[in-house]
Amino acid sequence: MKAKYFIFWLIAFLIPLVLIEGVSRLVSYPSSFDYIERRLIEQDFEARKGRNEFRVFMFGESTIHGQYLFPNSTIARWMEIYLGHLLPPETASKIKVYNLGRLGEDSFFITQAFVDMIPLKPDLVVFYTSHNDFVQMENRIRNLNRTWKDRAYDDFINLTKKSAFISGLRRAAVRRRLAQRRREVQAEEDEDRWYDHLRRKDEPNLVQGLLPPGGRKIRAVQEMLEQNITRVIRQAQAHHIPVIFFSPLSRYDAYAPFKSVHGPYLSPSQLARWEDTRIQLASATVKSRKT
Repeated sequence: MKAKYFIFWLIAFLIPLVLIEGVSRLVSYPSSFDYIERRLIEQDFEARKGRNEFRVFMFGESTIHGQYLFPNSTIARWMEIYLGHLLPPETASKIKVYNLGRLGEDSFFITQAFVDMIPLKPDLVVFYTSHNDFVQMENRIRNLNRTWKDRAYDDFINLTKKSAFISGLRRAAVRRRLAQRRREVQAEEDEDRWYDHLRRKDEPNLVQGLLPPGGRKIRAVQEMLEQNITRVIRQAQAHHIPVIFFSPLSRYDAYAPFKSVHGPYLSPSQLARWEDTRIQLASATVKSRKT
């Protein structure tokens, strides 16, 4: 008898929740991290795709975000400008590029954000990531030392993000916080000044804390990065989403991207060729200024 009462009250409890979720899916959609939601709101994102709309999502770190050049001279902004010149106006107007890069983040955040955004049906996704996996101390500690409790918490949060009802409430809270920040100061300028101050303060520590190439820890970071990239590719293939990965200019495990030095893997002949090229470029620059 007790089992019947339990089942009855369980069904009575679940039915309203199912109805609420069903109605919510008519007007809302699954969510991602609060930061991603804020960036979508700031870029006037519409969940319902327009007729013949081609939707491009760009994920990455400060390079994609734009950092000091945000929001006027970012990769996403230049892509829109280039496409506007290359394509007929009626075609270019159908391409919507959304900048979802975040300062200081790593492939763990970027991968999960991409998986969260799959229901929004992107037609192309662009990635630029890896630097912060190797040089951000807090990211390294967080991702390499995750316990089963951390994973269980992440799984629970990811489950709630799939609910349109809960996502709608979270999105409303993000809008309220964003409106409050806009009343006080321009949100992105405030964020960039804060990050600039933090970066100048901590930069020597980041350089000193780089992992030595070939060690056990650097291999662990590389394996984590490969796992995240593999997850992106598998999810993209499963949902038939084309993806582009930018090739970096430097090897991440060799040196910090914010310090201009030669990598240890270069041969003497390569270093000599680089020096010759640098001298030729400097000479050509001087001549062009004189003319």
